[in-house]
Amino acid sequence: MSTITWEWDGSAVARTTALGAEWTVDDYFVSPARAVTDHKRVDLLDALIDNTETTLDPVRDWRLVIRADVSGISAANTRRKLYAGWEELVTAFDPTQGVKKLEATRKDTSGTDVARHLLAEIGEVPSLQIHTADPRGLAESGAYDGEDGYIIYVVRGTTVFPYWVDADLLDQDTAPADAELNIGASPDTVTIDNAGARWVGVRALVGSVSGSVTQWSISNAANSDLLTVSNAGPFANGDYVDMLATDPRKIDRADSANKFTGGGINRLRLDKGSQVLTGSRLAGTGTLTLSLSWPKLSLTL
Repeated sequence: MSTITWEWDGSAVARTTALGAEWTVDDYFVSPARAVTDHKRVDLLDALIDNTETTLDPVRDWRLVIRADVSGISAANTRRKLYAGWEELVTAFDPTQGVKKLEATRKDTSGTDVARHLLAEIGEVPSLQIHTADPRGLAESGAYDGEDGYIIYVVRGTTVFPYWVDADLLDQDTAPADAELNIGASPDTVTIDNAGARWVGVRALVGSVSGSVTQWSISNAANSDLLTVSNAGPFANGDYVDMLATDPRKIDRADSANKFTGGGINRLRLDKGSQVLTGSRLAGTGTLTLSLSWPKLSLTL
């Protein structure tokens, strides 16, 4: 345990808190990846044949056990110290705050710090219990009386795929116009370097329209991804296509007039490293500018 330090939402878990309590991490747990199997049995010629489909469960459980020594809290008695310390823990680990970054830093075999992150969400607030004997273990939360008092607080939550990741992509975010494609009679290219640990989605924003462009495409030679979009309107300044960039639940576009067209799968990802994107006008006349941006990992799941 001494080889791992933890941060929650950018703040070290092991620390002296504002009220004067001393927090330390006593234990942790991250569940193994689980496979979900759908069993179907088919009777055929009096024989039972198993037709099994197995997929990866995108959710894993995690647990962090915090021991809070509240002796440093200024209060009239131990009971008040315990209540104040508990309230501070509940405020810091509030389930209503949504997805946060849980960071674990450990030493590798050469003694170098290695940081890994979970995009984590807290699922519950444990109930306060006052005990005057030794704790029942690290599996349950509770406040325990002693000479000055201390608390065992168990934070439980879930994390979603891709589970453990490194820091680069979590901090990467771009704004429109960081990379632009000027599409006209001739294709245009732009080189993008994704310094993160995995691919991200791309948002393409239409701007500087001249003429009547009704269909365009962006291709990525690094992974053969192709995004083709049509709008008989034609395209107007402010139209956009968002490939898993601002909401992990959907692919978004400016309005119903923007249609994903063309053969095959319409998708656009930036792989790790340097790659060339090509923008082309496929139908209509004139020119338009496509401003590209790509998001943090927590927004491109």
